Amino acid sequence: MNKRNLGYKFEKEFGNWLKKEFAFIIKLPDTRSLRLKSKIVSQQAGVASFQELTGTKTPADFWSLRNGTSFLWECKHTINKSLPFDRISQHQYEALRQHYNEGGESYLVIGFNNEEAYAIHINEWDWLKEKFENKGRKSLPKMWIKEKAQFKFERRTPSQLEGEDKARYEVVR
Repeated sequence: MNKRNLGYKFEKEFGNWLKKEFAFIIKLPDTRSLRLKSKIVSQQAGVASFQELTGTKTPADFWSLRNGTSFLWECKHTINKSLPFDRISQHQYEALRQHYNEGGESYLVIGFNNEEAYAIHINEWDWLKEKFENKGRKSLPKMWIKEKAQFKFERRTPSQLEGEDKARYEVVR
């Protein structure tokens, strides 16, 4: 399985966890999921991309609500032991930051080789990014992500699952 497919698999499994934990979630459409749909629509509308259709880029992967609090989630997957800072695009960062500034909770969910994942609050991301960029680093080591994460998710094996719709990740912290 190539890197991109691993990322989509991780995103789908994280979405299953969200469905289990939150009363209300929306999977925000991304370029891949809209490619075929937008090709048909864009041909009819005379535009070339999702961005042209909507006037914006997709801000994050998921939006959810729980107990009156809004959450915005952006998933990233890596097979390495660090996450390059440039994996978070400027428009995604700005959407997460604006959502938080307006009273919501914003998280980057970083999956490592589909075994474990960590949710980092946007404020922690800012702090860590500044700290490591000041040291000349271009990526954030897993060790620091693990230490600063608000949530840790561990992958469950198929024998631990009760049904196909069950989330493959569970919160352990």
